[in-house]
Amino acid sequence: MVDLRYRIWLIKNLARLFVPPLAAVALALRALDRAKGVHLHPAYQVAIYVVSLPVYWTAWIKFTRWDEERRARKHGAKLPPIIEGKKLGNIDVLKRFGRGVTEDYVGTFIDDLLDEAGVDTARLSFLWSDRLITRDHDVLKYMLSTGFNDFEKGPQSIMRFGSFFGTGIFGSDGERVKYHRTIARPYFARDRISDYECFNRHTEKLLAIIQAHSSSDTPIDVQDVFCRFTMDAADEFLFGNHDSATLDLPLPKPGQTKEGAKGSALEGVFGRFVQAFEQGQTNAMNRLGKGNYGWTIMEFFNDKQVPIVQVMEEYLGPLATAAIKRKKEREARGEETKEHENFLDHL
Repeated sequence: MVDLRYRIWLIKNLARLFVPPLAAVALALRALDRAKGVHLHPAYQVAIYVVSLPVYWTAWIKFTRWDEERRARKHGAKLPPIIEGKKLGNIDVLKRFGRGVTEDYVGTFIDDLLDEAGVDTARLSFLWSDRLITRDHDVLKYMLSTGFNDFEKGPQSIMRFGSFFGTGIFGSDGERVKYHRTIARPYFARDRISDYECFNRHTEKLLAIIQAHSSSDTPIDVQDVFCRFTMDAADEFLFGNHDSATLDLPLPKPGQTKEGAKGSALEGVFGRFVQAFEQGQTNAMNRLGKGNYGWTIMEFFNDKQVPIVQVMEEYLGPLATAAIKRKKEREARGEETKEHENFLDHL
């Protein structure tokens, strides 16, 4: 399915950036010609049109900043300081952010910026578009707990992740996400012995593999085995698939296998799914590092997430089909199951 949201967003915002100043200049030149009979040389007209763009953009940015500060004062609040780079539009900070997303540990780049600024909460301005970053425990507690309902993902976040997460609980806001949370919460709120047995069985298998490699002094790709553990446990707990057993498959030899987006690249449906999922997350974070205008322009004709989702559907499609088949069989037998064995059947 073609994701039109970010394309529509880009067209609307480019129109907002270019149409008002150019239209204002056109009307002014036309009025000057009619009222005074003054018709400027085409070269002067082009120059006025070009100059009107940065003048309008600067005025818009100044007005937006002033309006944000006015609204903050109205609520008795104070805006966090802005972290300014050395280049126009904070391009240097934006590039640094992009490198941090792909090369550093999660959050390292943000931690470094806040250390340099000597604050725990600040604003980042990428191409004059502000973002808030924080490591303040009280702020995080409010966002994730006591004031959770006041902080939605927001249209731009949904736009970045939409073609990857779809319109489910991770890709929506408002009433839609409340609906998804309402139908999902009962399944995760129950304590069941079968759930413990599921995770315990896969944990014991993982620990046995690690212990065997440790005893034989053989290197092991830890990221790979933890990924397999997650897949096996999630397949059984979420989808009711007991046939995955990726921990039973041959393990890659560190340094001798092809590298994927994150860790060793594996063959087969399982390997393609894992690599696609990791690449999808990387693509989404790269979008964040390029700024909203950057990635929407670069992916206007080619959504990089589309082939990723197609590979993931190759793995998840049969699981969903099997769940629908089980539901129809239960209905045919007239069964009313109050407690399902896995999350997909619960849904």
